[in-house]
Amino acid sequence: QEAINMLIKSGRFHQAANQEKEIAEIYETLLEDPQNAIVYYSRAAERFEGEDSHSTAQGCLVKAAALSALAEDLDKAARIYEEVAVDSANDHL
Repeated sequence: QEAINMLIKSGRFHQAANQEKEIAEIYETLLEDPQNAIVYYSRAAERFEGEDSHSTAQGCLVKAAALSALAEDLDKAARIYEEVAVDSANDHL
């Protein structure tokens, strides 16, 4: 987290987002901790979106939604999937 904060302070938001995505992947695959993976995928998505990396942000949100569904938090999964769908529809207009 300290490295991410340093990247943010130096204005390197895209690199911070990449770090958060990598942390999410570690929580998801190696540590099998879906709750923390969801948190980091969501944070990464926000940062990617702020850097106009919409497709990467959408990918992170889809991962967060899938993990939410697997954790049986269906309301959260549905909200995230709906957000992705609306953003995707607006992107193509």
